[in-house]
Amino acid sequence: MSHADDTVELRGDIPKNVMAMLDAVSTAKRVSRMSLVRKILNDWAVKTYHEAMIVERVTKGNPPLVAVEWQDTEV
Repeated sequence: MSHADDTVELRGDIPKNVMAMLDAVSTAKRVSRMSLVRKILNDWAVKTYHEAMIVERVTKGNPPLVAVEWQDTEV
């Protein structure tokens, strides 16, 4: 399977200061901006998957959480 078969295009606006940081770090690391973005997103996805697996293990066999209506109570 080629690299193109494993990828999809991602587009969107981001704050200028975030782009400036991506450009600075990618330049310092001598990698492309997109390589850095792919690394950041991959690391986030792996971390999020790990968190989801922990939540699933901890809650396995427990009843689902129910919504509680709070009356005159601020949280």
